[in-house]
Amino acid sequence: EDSEFFTYLQEEVAEDTSLYDHHPKRFGRKAFSKTGSGTTLLDVVPGKPAESLRGKAVIRHIELTAYASWKQAYEADALWKKRGFSYVPIEPIVGARFSDNEEAPWDVDVFTRVLGINAFDWFEETNGIYEKHITEQMDTIRDTLKEMNIVHGHLHQRNFCLVFEKNKEGKPDITKPPRVYAIDFDQASSP
Repeated sequence: EDSEFFTYLQEEVAEDTSLYDHHPKRFGRKAFSKTGSGTTLLDVVPGKPAESLRGKAVIRHIELTAYASWKQAYEADALWKKRGFSYVPIEPIVGARFSDNEEAPWDVDVFTRVLGINAFDWFEETNGIYEKHITEQMDTIRDTLKEMNIVHGHLHQRNFCLVFEKNKEGKPDITKPPRVYAIDFDQASSP
């Protein structure tokens, strides 16, 4: 029974993301329904229909001021290291460009990586495995953002994602605690 639960966690839960729940079929780009800013889900690579960005990359459409706060947090690698992280625990910024949306020319399109399951869903699915570690990491991230004078705006459990190291088979190694990342900086500000 423990072996089945371990396999379930490793193969079904650890890398799960709810982003694509309403889009089971292949597509190019689709709007992700959420409150706040827009997010575009990516799947089929243009000109390369066999390749996919599903579960790998999305585009967030946010205001320039929110992007500036996100970028500040993402580029503070020395501070994160000082706080005990061996990585930057902020949703990665792969690239950014000013939006071509005429109705919101102040917006920025931010290309980012899709991370793993959010903390809320992980706690629900696993009855709190690694809860102490994850909660401590979330608290440190919140405190460090506050120290940086960055107000995230809605840093609840669903806006923390977990990423497990991979084992030699390329599967999540759930025998070790995950990395914890703060995501969704669309309401962030630096007053």
